[in-house]
Amino acid sequence: MRRGAAEGTPTVLAAGGSDPSCGAGIQADMAALDGFGVRALTVVTALTAQNSTRLTAVEPVPAALIEAQFEALLEEFHVDAVKIGMLARADAAAAVRRIIESKGLERVVLDPVFRSTSGGPLAEPEAVEETVRIFPLTALVTPNLDEAARLARMEVGTVEEMEEAGRRIMRLGAPAVLVKGGHLGDGDPVDVLCRAGGTVRFEGRRVKGSMRGTGCRLASAVAAGLARGRSLEEAVADAKAYVEALIAGVQRAGKP
Repeated sequence: MRRGAAEGTPTVLAAGGSDPSCGAGIQADMAALDGFGVRALTVVTALTAQNSTRLTAVEPVPAALIEAQFEALLEEFHVDAVKIGMLARADAAAAVRRIIESKGLERVVLDPVFRSTSGGPLAEPEAVEETVRIFPLTALVTPNLDEAARLARMEVGTVEEMEEAGRRIMRLGAPAVLVKGGHLGDGDPVDVLCRAGGTVRFEGRRVKGSMRGTGCRLASAVAAGLARGRSLEEAVADAKAYVEALIAGVQRAGKP
């Protein structure tokens, strides 16, 4: 029996880019998964040179090495959920899709990372198209406003437009879409979950301050919830509360 299958601790495999400043990427994934008490496994899809304000270089990991990382981990460990982040190249996205299909991986949460917080591109256009082909294999896709606008091919600036964008992205094959509204105006943030049963709005509170990697942490927290047997709505609500608490904690500590 592979490790994790009967040890009582759920396991989440997170694949994404490495951020040397530990503000985002797989480092943020690991922090979130640890916060939810699940075992974290990681697959590095790209190396980056960045700090809290600037991205200076991106070096994608070869697709064959990405597949080899998955294979090595899945040979030893039972995986309860998967979180996918940055896929910089089309061949990397294709490799991840093949692995998910061939291994029958379930409870996949995909955060479509196209640009860094500082604005630098993290995925080539062909990679975006290939990433969309993963959507039908997921449990949830979690775009922010910019990513939702790109995927839905429309402007997204209101809650109603978030709902429409979510429905359009579902038509690309995603069974459920969480459009994140953290940058929606100056009022309290609203995230919109679209799935077959309709839409649910998750209203939050605007917390002063800022924090990098909130999208990574949110998606990983949702994956952790699904790995623990929470429903999709419960996992999203838990993840949103977790991120709000983190931002509030950063503000209280006076950190950038």
